Amino acid sequence: MKTSSELQRQSVIRKASYFGLILVLFTVMTFSGKFVSLLRGGQPSTWTISHQADRLQLSELSQGQADLAGSTVRLTLTGTRGFAICAVWILTMEAQKRHEWNRVETLTLSVTKLQPHFLTPWLYQSWNLSYNVSVESDRVRDKFFYISKGINLLAEGEKLNRGHGVAADGAEYEVGNPDMRFWIGFYYMNKFGVSDEAITLKSLLQMSSIKPSERTGFRTDGKVDAEKFKNFVKQHPQLCRRLRDQLRCSKPDDLVDFLEDNSKLPTRFEERDGKWERKRNSLDQFPVVPDAPVTMERISPYKDFDDHVDYFLIAWAWHRFAQEPLPPYVRGKPSFGVPPDYDKFRYRLPRQPVSIIFRQYPPRCQTGIAERLQKEGWFDDQGWAVDEGRLTDRWFPDERVVAGADRVNSSLEEWRRAYEDWKNHGEEHGLNLPSEKRDNLKKEAQLFRNKYGLEEFMLPREEIVLDQLTPEMQRSYDAHMQLMYLSQNLMLTNFSHFLYQAEGESDPRIVEVRKLLFQAEAERKTGNPESAIRLYEQAFSKLTGDKIAGTRGLLELYSSFRNDQHIQEDLYEKQITYLGLLYDQRGPTVRSAMTACGLFNCVMPYSPEGAVSACLYQYSTRHRELPNPFLGPLDGSDSTGQPWVPETVANGVRTRLGLMSPAPPPSMPAKLPTGSTSSIN
Repeated sequence: MKTSSELQRQSVIRKASYFGLILVLFTVMTFSGKFVSLLRGGQPSTWTISHQADRLQLSELSQGQADLAGSTVRLTLTGTRGFAICAVWILTMEAQKRHEWNRVETLTLSVTKLQPHFLTPWLYQSWNLSYNVSVESDRVRDKFFYISKGINLLAEGEKLNRGHGVAADGAEYEVGNPDMRFWIGFYYMNKFGVSDEAITLKSLLQMSSIKPSERTGFRTDGKVDAEKFKNFVKQHPQLCRRLRDQLRCSKPDDLVDFLEDNSKLPTRFEERDGKWERKRNSLDQFPVVPDAPVTMERISPYKDFDDHVDYFLIAWAWHRFAQEPLPPYVRGKPSFGVPPDYDKFRYRLPRQPVSIIFRQYPPRCQTGIAERLQKEGWFDDQGWAVDEGRLTDRWFPDERVVAGADRVNSSLEEWRRAYEDWKNHGEEHGLNLPSEKRDNLKKEAQLFRNKYGLEEFMLPREEIVLDQLTPEMQRSYDAHMQLMYLSQNLMLTNFSHFLYQAEGESDPRIVEVRKLLFQAEAERKTGNPESAIRLYEQAFSKLTGDKIAGTRGLLELYSSFRNDQHIQEDLYEKQITYLGLLYDQRGPTVRSAMTACGLFNCVMPYSPEGAVSACLYQYSTRHRELPNPFLGPLDGSDSTGQPWVPETVANGVRTRLGLMSPAPPPSMPAKLPTGSTSSIN
C-alpha cells in the first residue's frame, strides 16, 4: 500500500505530464502550420489552430489590417478599454457642443483607434463630421473641409476592415464591408448633389482634383494672363462653364477670384521637391476613390482625374465596389433578399437598404452622370462655344473658343452607358422578363395557386415545407414566388422608369431635342425671346411630329418613355415656359384681334355686356389671369387620339407652379343617412 507522500508525488507527476502534453500539443497546433505547409509543398494544414482561426476569421489579421500603434494602446488598456472608449466618446460630444472642431477630429480618431473593427464608430463619426459638424460652418469651403474629413475617415475604416479568409481549397480571399462602401458613395451623392450649396461644393470637388499649381498664378501685374486663362478653360471646361453659368463668374477676374479664394482645399496632391505630386497613400487623397480592380479602368487613385470626373462617377465607383462582398444570385431569376445557404464567411449582407435596391445603385449613379451633363448643357461631342450668344462680358472677344469637344463630355454617351447598365441589371435580376417567360411562369404557378386558393400576388396562408411537396408542386411554388418577387421588386425599385428614361434619352434625336430646349432657355434668359420661341417650336415639333405632313413624333416612337410621368411633367413644365413667353411676345396682338372680333359680334345684335367684356379683355392690367389664347403642342393628341399628357398630370404641374388652385379634398358627410352603419377596417 502506497503512502500518502507517494500518492502525492504521483499526482504531481501526472499533472506535470498533462500540462507538458497540453503545452506540446498547443505549440504543435499553433506554430507548426507553416512547417507542415512547407513539408506538404505549400499546401496548408487544416488541423492547426492558426488555420482554424483564419478560416473562422477570429484573428486580428483576418478581420482587417493590423495597426501596430492602435494594438499597442488596446493591449496597454487591458480590461479598461471599454471605460476609455465611453469617456472619449463623451468628450467628443462635449467638444462638439463647444464647437471645438480640432479637438472633435482628434477625439474621433482616438475612438476609431480603440475600436478599429467595430463598425458603428466609423459609420457614426464619419456621418457626424460630414453632416453635423460641416453645417456649423458659415463658409462653404469650411463645410467642404469637414465633409472631406468625414468621407476620408470612413474610407480609412473601410480599408482597415477588409477581412481575409481561407476557402476550403486553401485559397485566400478578401471580403470587405458593403455598408461602409455604400455610405461613402451615398455621402458623395447626397452632400455634393442635393445640399443647399451643391453647386459650389461640386465645383470645389472638381478643384480638389486639380493640381494647385494649375489653378493659381493667373495674374501678372494685377491682370489676368489671357493665354493661361484660355488654357485653363480648355483643360477644365465643365468647371469653368458651371462657374460662369451658375455661380455668376461672368468675367475672367470673377473666376480667378473664385479659384484664389478657395486655393487651400483638401486635395489629391502634395508638394515634394518643389513639385505637386499625387499623395502616395490613396486614403490621404481627396476625393478618395477605391483601389479596386472592378473600378480601376474607369477611375483610379493612381491616375490624374480629367474634368469629367464628378461626384456621381466617384459614387459609382464606391457603389460598384460595395457589390463585391454580396452573396451570389441566380441570374435572371426574380428573388427577394439572399439565399439562406450562402457562405457567411465569404460574403457579407448590407444592413440597409434591401438587397435589390442596394444592387441598383451603380446604374442609378450612371443615370446621375448623364442627367448632370444634360442639365449643364453637355449633349454631344461638339463642346462649349464659350462666348456664343453673349454680347457683353465676353471672355475671348477677339476669337471663337470652343472647349470640351470630346466624347467624355457627351451626355449621349453616358445615356447609352446608362441604358446598357439598366438593361444588364434587369437581365441579371429578372426585372425585365420576356413576355413569353412571364406567361410560362403564370401557367406553371397555376397548379400551386389552385391547390392553396391563392390569387396572383398572394402569399400562402400556411407555412410551406418544400420537402413535403412533389417536384411538380415545388416548381409551381417557385414560379408563383418568382412572379411575386418580380412585382415587389418593380414596385420598390422604379426600374421601369429608369430603363425607359435611359432608352429614350440615348437616342441622338431626343438628345437633339434636349439641346434645343436648353438653348431656348438660354436665349430666354439672355433677352432673345423670338429666338427662344423658334427653338422651342423646333423642339416640340420633333417630339409631337406633324399630322398634316404625316410624320410621327419621337414621343410616339418611344411610347414607354412618353408615358412615364416624370418625363411628362418635365416636358409639360417646359411647355408652360414656352406658352408664357409666347403670351408675352404675341399676346397683345392676339388680344387686340380677339377684342376687335368681340366688338364686331356685339353690334348685331347689340350687346353692351359683350362690348364691356371685350374691352376689359384688351385693357385689363391682370390679363395674365385670363385664359391663355395659345394652345401648346402637348395639349393635343397623337395620331391615335391619345393625349400627349394626361389632364391629371397637366393639372398637377399647373398646381405645383401656382397657375391653378389645388383641388379641394373630398368632403365627408356631416351625418350618415338613417339606417346606415360605418365600420373601420
